[in-house]
Amino acid sequence: MGVIGGGIVAHFIHSQILSILFGIFVFIMAYSLYFDKKITEEKKLPHTGVMLLAGWFVGMLSGLLGVAGSAFSVPFLVKRGVNIHIAVVVSVAIAVTVSILGTITYTFTGLHAAGLPMWSTGYIYWPAWLGIVLGGVVAAPLGAALSYRIPDQKLKRYFSFFLIVVGVDMLWPR
Repeated sequence: MGVIGGGIVAHFIHSQILSILFGIFVFIMAYSLYFDKKITEEKKLPHTGVMLLAGWFVGMLSGLLGVAGSAFSVPFLVKRGVNIHIAVVVSVAIAVTVSILGTITYTFTGLHAAGLPMWSTGYIYWPAWLGIVLGGVVAAPLGAALSYRIPDQKLKRYFSFFLIVVGVDMLWPR
């Protein structure tokens, strides 16, 4: 529900504002993950209500900003004691769901938008969509396999660095 709601809300917000919000939020996530202390005790995940609320929030941000959700789900899960390797795998499952629902939502919300490039249906530009899907199908299994060869703390640092790069890109003036 969050993805669909975010996609609908995004239709009414200027893209520069979305870019700034996303960039700031990603920097916060990168900072949080980078400076996360090594977990010495196993934490329990919150109860179902909190997890549903967190899922809605990750979905809303993902739909609002047009991203697959890893930038939000991985730091959330790691902060709650989930091993980074498991959090990465869970984020892939989340990304599939978010991507499908987001594509459908952005297709319908942008059906009557003006000035979109050829080969678009709504806000979906199909050549880019195809490239991302094919790249993801090839790269996701390789990335998941590689992540298990990297120690936890290094993987957190690498993911934090990735988030910083994404944040800089979102905030860089165009």
